[in-house]
Amino acid sequence: LLVHAIISSDTEIPIMILSDNRTYLYRLKRIIVVFFSAFFFPKIRAKNFRKAFLSHGIGRLKITGKNNRVILVKDNQEIPLTFGLAGLTLTIDGDNNVVKIGYPWHFEHTVLSITGNGNTFSVESCLMGIKRSRFELAGGSQIIIGKNFGISGSAYFNIGEENNMSLHIGDDVIFSYNTVVRTSDSHTIYDSNTHQILNYGQDIVIGNHVWVCEGAALLKGTCIADNCV
Repeated sequence: LLVHAIISSDTEIPIMILSDNRTYLYRLKRIIVVFFSAFFFPKIRAKNFRKAFLSHGIGRLKITGKNNRVILVKDNQEIPLTFGLAGLTLTIDGDNNVVKIGYPWHFEHTVLSITGNGNTFSVESCLMGIKRSRFELAGGSQIIIGKNFGISGSAYFNIGEENNMSLHIGDDVIFSYNTVVRTSDSHTIYDSNTHQILNYGQDIVIGNHVWVCEGAALLKGTCIADNCV
């Protein structure tokens, strides 16, 4: 009864906010209820545990380095994130990196991996959800995303195989399934005589109100205007 009374509290702790406007307090209550009910109803044990733990993925947060900031933004207030965000595995290995995620947020089995120093990841809101996708950011690069962003699933973003690359995405942009975005060729080509690099990376810009169709690959130098498919 004591545990139930504590978990049933209406108090919400801002730094524990999850997707779908749930808190860790709510998630903890849900897990405890599922855990105890499983012993009384063994036939539904597997189904309930799968629903409780795997629907969006358990959030993970691992930060190595100095002066890194992970911030949630809601009602113009910046809230430092000290716990994992549901559905998002976030790893930072480096210094002076910034991650800023605006409300509403919704992640499902998504990975954000940041390596090196001075990188920036920012999304104003992802109302439709970011699902089963992977973002890789390195070398002082940045991903800046506007409002109402969404990914149906299985998108791959590789920004920063070269230093100081950027991806800018406007408002109301939706990615369909199995899409790829990368600012470099992932391999280096040299001039055989001068030994100079021939294929430097280039930034990518996507405007407002854009739909990126299933299977699309947006490579270095891509620039998509507003209101495009």
